[in-house]
Amino acid sequence: MPVLRWGIASAGLISSDFAAAIRQYPSSENEIVCIAARSLKSAEAFAQKFNIAKAYGSYKEIAEDESVDVVYIGGIISTHAELMEMMMNAKKHVVCEKPFCMNSKQLRNVIAVAKKNDVFLMEAFWTRFFPVMSDFRKELNALGEIKVVTVNFGIDRVDVERMRTRELGGGATMDIGCYPTMFANFIFGSEKPEKIVASSQLLDTGVDQMTTVALHYSNGRMFNITLSINCKTDNTLRVFGQKGSLVLPGFFHPIELIAPEKTYKYDLPKSQYEMSFERSEGLGYEVKCVRDCILKGQRECPTMPWKDSIWIMEILDEVRRQIGVHFDADDTESSAL
Repeated sequence: MPVLRWGIASAGLISSDFAAAIRQYPSSENEIVCIAARSLKSAEAFAQKFNIAKAYGSYKEIAEDESVDVVYIGGIISTHAELMEMMMNAKKHVVCEKPFCMNSKQLRNVIAVAKKNDVFLMEAFWTRFFPVMSDFRKELNALGEIKVVTVNFGIDRVDVERMRTRELGGGATMDIGCYPTMFANFIFGSEKPEKIVASSQLLDTGVDQMTTVALHYSNGRMFNITLSINCKTDNTLRVFGQKGSLVLPGFFHPIELIAPEKTYKYDLPKSQYEMSFERSEGLGYEVKCVRDCILKGQRECPTMPWKDSIWIMEILDEVRRQIGVHFDADDTESSAL
């Protein structure tokens, strides 16, 4: 099988963890051929850490590098759309961190670029690739009709500049709200809620620090979300159905599932590197799936297809509309790098 040659766009912490995940596999399967950042010094330090041959001080250089098959984009949200279009117009496959874009309008434009250039494109929702998610699906089907789902996601990072800056796509809804919203899509499929009710506490910067969202479905079913970037919560998802309930601790990077008759537990892959974020070793599951898809000639990942990314982004658009978080990108076709 041929080697998949990766370029990494952005030298931040999540990119570092993703590079470490690529290194879980032999270089005969996955190889990192270059790293680019807006600071050449940062790119060179990243290259030294992961023994990468080429370091670039601009993203354009990755697009122009003919040795690159696929680009991982780990930069801030406000840069995603333009970077994805740049790479795909250079015929590179793309894996981009979540959330994909600032809004669904940008996302539809990006997907159109992927189709035009006949390249693979995937939103990097690593959660979906954890082994326990197969057990979660099986146990969901055994619960009968799902009545209510509750999920909370809270972190204490309100002082981080990117989290509180509107121009960078900050706030609880955009930075962490995509995770619970993804689970609403996973559990209820493409069905849209009949009603969405969101309320929030905003920072003086114009982004939300705490938000609650109630997704009202037909037949009285509900999906309730609590988000916070100014306090930690237990980050647990609970599903209640006709025949029992499920508990998914650490739901956004799950290695345990508590079901009515069994508890499932998985060990994480091993890494030679220290990770920046908890359980980032699990990014390796995503890396494997991307390689498999590209080698098969697929342009979408069946585990995380474009229609699901659009569904998630449209929900986030409506939540932001209700709580009054508005981005410049909402008024334009794309945001600037």
